[in-house]
Amino acid sequence: MSLTRSQIMKKYNCDVFKDFGFDDSHKYWVAHENQNNDMKFVYADGWTLKELVEDIEETIRKGL
Repeated sequence: MSLTRSQIMKKYNCDVFKDFGFDDSHKYWVAHENQNNDMKFVYADGWTLKELVEDIEETIRKGL
């Protein structure tokens, strides 16, 4: 089961929004961890919310 945007924001204490890439006009999902958290990750992105969660979890596993 995939998480919704709201569920991701609550679970990982982050802001989630759509943004444009630097070299094209395609939008993708971006997550920035809130600064009042214990900094498990700083930034993650993905074309889908599922990819975004995978990137967040991979970054947390690797450490900052």
